[in-house]
Amino acid sequence: MLFVVHITSVMENEKAKTQTSTPQASGSGKKNSTTEIPLIGLDDAVAFVTTIHEKALEMAPMPDVAKGAGYGSPTSTSFYRRLVAARLFGLIGLNGAAITKRANDYLKPDQEDAKSKALQDAISGIAYYSELIEKYRGRKLNPDLVKNAISKDFNLMEQAAASAAKAFSASLKFSGLLSADEIVGVGTPSVKTTETPPATPPTPTPSVLNAELPAGLGTHTYELPLDKENKRKIRLNAPLDITDKEVKRVAKWIDATLLIDTTDEQV
Repeated sequence: MLFVVHITSVMENEKAKTQTSTPQASGSGKKNSTTEIPLIGLDDAVAFVTTIHEKALEMAPMPDVAKGAGYGSPTSTSFYRRLVAARLFGLIGLNGAAITKRANDYLKPDQEDAKSKALQDAISGIAYYSELIEKYRGRKLNPDLVKNAISKDFNLMEQAAASAAKAFSASLKFSGLLSADEIVGVGTPSVKTTETPPATPPTPTPSVLNAELPAGLGTHTYELPLDKENKRKIRLNAPLDITDKEVKRVAKWIDATLLIDTTDEQV
């Protein structure tokens, strides 16, 4: 019996949550956070994933993952930004805290260049990073110009844009795509790869995330709005009848997969 829960997007939901729960500059309309690009560098994301792997937290519920990784709760800013960055870099899947093949290639390499390739694939997996790299390839990185571009392209306040620019620079250094004198891409392999991408892309586009699920024989699709504006929702594709045991199993799966904010009383 097939039972599938289709979340419009965990990261899109958290993005909406971040945008509505964080202050904005008065009258500016600019955001102070984003889930479209990392606000944490690849080095910190790798350290985060390493801790999850070493402490066997991959299948644990998010509250346990946060506590085991040294954070107060899964909704703390530090934990949340690391989780988002790890997902954007393709080191953790979109569900729960299970690490990906790319992360495994870095943590347990079986070839000489496996670790460096995993890092550079993590960089090239973010389209905006690839664009910036091609823009600055062979030139010295200008942090202020990168910050200004990010602020404009993602409608971010200056502090958030500065964090994103710092994360970009740190990620290039960690992956070997930034020289000691901060020349982009010099003496390093291209970030582009011709190899077959993973079967499950770590950072799918919104069109993929919001795609309709095939109903399938004997199933029905249900949709539950999470807010009054109907911007955040959960879509359920399930058999017309399920057992109480299956319902309890789904509840446990949701608890382990989603970042559940127990202080949020929004209906």
